[in-house]
Amino acid sequence: MRILKKAIPGLLMMLGLILPAISQAQTKSFNVNVKWPGGDGRYLELTTNRDGAVVRLDSAIVKNGAAVLTMPAPEIYSSVYLSINRAYMKELLVHAGKTDVMITNAADPQLQATTQVNGGLEQDLLEEYNNVFMKGLRTNLARTQALKKSVGKTQAQKDSIIASYKPIFDSLLHAQDYVTTKYADQDIAGYIMIKRVAFLTPEEQEKQYNALSKRLKGGPYGLEIRSIIDNVTNRKLGKPAFQFTASDQNNHPVKLSDYKGKYVLLDFWSSTCAPCLRMAPYVKQLYDTYKQKGFEIIAVSLDTKRNDWIAAMQKHDISGVQVSSLKGAHDPIAKFYGVQQMPSMILIDPQGNNAGPVDPTKLDAKLAEIFDKK
Repeated sequence: MRILKKAIPGLLMMLGLILPAISQAQTKSFNVNVKWPGGDGRYLELTTNRDGAVVRLDSAIVKNGAAVLTMPAPEIYSSVYLSINRAYMKELLVHAGKTDVMITNAADPQLQATTQVNGGLEQDLLEEYNNVFMKGLRTNLARTQALKKSVGKTQAQKDSIIASYKPIFDSLLHAQDYVTTKYADQDIAGYIMIKRVAFLTPEEQEKQYNALSKRLKGGPYGLEIRSIIDNVTNRKLGKPAFQFTASDQNNHPVKLSDYKGKYVLLDFWSSTCAPCLRMAPYVKQLYDTYKQKGFEIIAVSLDTKRNDWIAAMQKHDISGVQVSSLKGAHDPIAKFYGVQQMPSMILIDPQGNNAGPVDPTKLDAKLAEIFDKK
């Protein structure tokens, strides 16, 4: 399968909650060599996300069409984000060695479209994974809009619309599975699976895990994947949900038990999660469609700073009831549900029991399955 490098602008940025238990002793360097004719004076940053907060790792000013950014390389893969004048541009895979970034048109406001990254096979695979995931989000939005226009049509006609998109989603799933099967003994397959395992069905989780080599399964990536799968298994469908009490933006208590009788979606997000913010209009569309039918959203912010949480919530019109412990990845709700990355969604049924994780790219289909066939 051809590696997709430029298929979709607006690369998916995953939050840095991944691999929390893996030691990252830093012994070597990761260098980013930027070539940017005409880019003199631009400010570059390498950042990561820790507990919902942006952490700067290195910065540089472009001089004579070039800049170099450097950081210690962990023993295992991780992701960092390259930004220009504090505007996010590219996700880069961190490893011991170097990655070359070439920006070919300084005047183009869509810099991602004129940026080439050469970090080897692993970087190409990460970009492909991100491109495929983003295509899934956009396809979902198109399907949601098509269903919204189908008001007044029969259920069979609505089912036909949903079925028409199935081949696209099947092809996207196949594209992601390809990495696990083709590169089953390479660490990048384990790293990418950690990113996606929480979104898979139990059957898909086991299938993809079993496709990995014995070496990967016994290493840090495989152990983390197994831990995530086991945590999901321990929160089986039909078991009582975590009966939390959290604080909203006005410091008022919000109890999950107050929403018994409704389907409740726990939507984990933060001000630093670009995909979460891009999904906000899509989620709002669904919220407006189903909230009168017994649907509620509790948006759990994993920010650590109150001002960041409130500003992003208001700017992006985040849907539902807003809560946050301001503890980042250590939020008790997120820890109970084993949230490894964002966006991440968990559904609670009207009886207050776990109804399972929801793939954010298939939220519209899940809600249609629940409400449109009643």
